[in-house]
Amino acid sequence: MYNPITICSEILALAGQNNIVAAVAHFKSDKYTKHFTTKVQLIVMMAAIAKRWNSLREIETGLFTISNKMFHLGINTQPKRTTLAHANNTRDSRVFEEMCKTAIGNVSNQMNIQKKPTWKQAGFFMG
Repeated sequence: MYNPITICSEILALAGQNNIVAAVAHFKSDKYTKHFTTKVQLIVMMAAIAKRWNSLREIETGLFTISNKMFHLGINTQPKRTTLAHANNTRDSRVFEEMCKTAIGNVSNQMNIQKKPTWKQAGFFMG
């Protein structure tokens, strides 16, 4: 099966599926939600930032034009402007803050692991 890697999927991988589920459960952000979950809102907002869509109308029409590409990220139905506006107004922003902190922490941990040079790379030779 073809599994394209997109910027959104890489950021979601950095945040970690378990951490996203834990943040959603902690803040109860999907309590009265059927289709437009917190994860879907996160994906939509990441796509809006990446594509530089500034208004809800641009987000709605932009998602419509790339709907066949968004299916693999978990967006099965096309969100309307009212759904986007309602979710942006009512959903607690701390859940997204928690996801962002987790992703940044994971990136910084990976950078620290990659930056540690070995003795040979640092130029220290014994002998």
